[in-house]
Amino acid sequence: MTKRRKYIGCATLVFVFSTISVLIFFQLMRIDYHVADDFYYVSGRFDNSYIIKNEEVVVESTVIDFDAIPDYIVGLRMPTQYLECDGGAGYKIRILNKRKYFILHTEDGSVYEYESKDIFEEKLVYLDIERLISLDNSKFDSTWKTYSGYYKNIDFTECEPQRDGVTH
Repeated sequence: MTKRRKYIGCATLVFVFSTISVLIFFQLMRIDYHVADDFYYVSGRFDNSYIIKNEEVVVESTVIDFDAIPDYIVGLRMPTQYLECDGGAGYKIRILNKRKYFILHTEDGSVYEYESKDIFEEKLVYLDIERLISLDNSKFDSTWKTYSGYYKNIDFTECEPQRDGVTH
């Protein structure tokens, strides 16, 4: 076997091993927290956290705060944009500066989402659960402040939306 073939064979093995290692690393980084019944809060990175049931996403990214109470999971989220950059050589996740409020009914799996805080709060009163909810609305501002600071250092001009608001 020539030196060149050995080099190509070694390079291929290193590439395959590296790829497998990265995939395993990201799978291990994913943390699923049991929330209620068959619902789990999934977080591998803060800017890509969501709620699943049976491995299906029921509340899209990015969930920034929630309360689990009998029959409901109620929370706050900021939509996420998934970007393919540099012609597919890289991928980025960007939180959008939009406020979303959600109510997930754990009995039937229905999700109600609101952009208006007032309408959301009216629904909590209608469901008679407002006294059980203690969401931190300041997380909208603090999350945006943190991530928008990062975004100033990232060039998104070579990025195309991959899937808007869809996790993995």
